[in-house]
Amino acid sequence: MGNAISHEDLAAIVSERFFEVYNGHPGVNHLGENDHPGVERIWDLVNAIRQTELNVPPMMGMASDDSHEYHGEPGSRPGRG
Repeated sequence: MGNAISHEDLAAIVSERFFEVYNGHPGVNHLGENDHPGVERIWDLVNAIRQTELNVPPMMGMASDDSHEYHGEPGSRPGRG
């Protein structure tokens, strides 16, 4: 599983106000592990940086059911956003 972006990188994108807080695809490391925080913790870290260091509005989290698979194959299923 990959980790595409750090919380520091995400916090520094001050032109954005929203990010996908949960992605149910099996290749996404949304829970984190020892070396990488999960998305819930990333959200907290991003907003701490934005509010204390950057003085910009908080980043808001969103989830949606943008499924990519509807026919019984493994992958992104609806209803998990």
